[in-house]
Amino acid sequence: MGPLDEWDRSLVAALNLVLSTQFPMFLTWGDNNHLFYNDAYEALLSGRKNCLGRPFHAVFPEAVDQVEPLMQQALKGDSVYLEDYKIPLRRDGELADTWWSFCYSPILAETGDIKGVLGVVHETTGRVITERALWSSAAALRRVTDQSPALMWRCEPDGTLHWINERLATYAAIQTPSSRHWEDIVHPEDRAESYDIQAAPSRPNRDFATLMATIAGIWSGPSS
Repeated sequence: MGPLDEWDRSLVAALNLVLSTQFPMFLTWGDNNHLFYNDAYEALLSGRKNCLGRPFHAVFPEAVDQVEPLMQQALKGDSVYLEDYKIPLRRDGELADTWWSFCYSPILAETGDIKGVLGVVHETTGRVITERALWSSAAALRRVTDQSPALMWRCEPDGTLHWINERLATYAAIQTPSSRHWEDIVHPEDRAESYDIQAAPSRPNRDFATLMATIAGIWSGPSS
């Protein structure tokens, strides 16, 4: 890179921008993609030492296959933006899947040539893992409820159906529950009491056991 007073002024300006922000940012410069970053980005290095100024591929060798093509795209003048992009990273000695949302943008030298890449990054691993766990739990719940002989559903506060189990879908011949209201599948003679039951969970100090017993009696099926 040479003496600091000989650095390209565009590099210095970009580096000052990176260092002045509290959001994780880095930049690479030169043919070897020398890595520079701010304090917020350093927290994402997972204990890697002596990274400043080293080639990007030497700092993250396990991520080269996923990241290098994107950096090359930025070096050709095309900015890159991706959300929840999976990148394998070595953390605590173990290779693990991580997910990131980021933008890579080209940095122009004083000559007008593209000489570096500016990266703005945000790790989304925690959210992605949590969402996948929730989807897995929801799928497991759906499998259990679909095997139940009871008629089951979940609705919005206004009564619009959000979800029904397979038994109810078959019983009431419903294919798109989101376009229906729960009262559509309750016998007219049961609707007055059903409205009371539907509102019961929002009432304070309602005995849960009594509530569930009442619901079980009402929702065992429409009146004949």
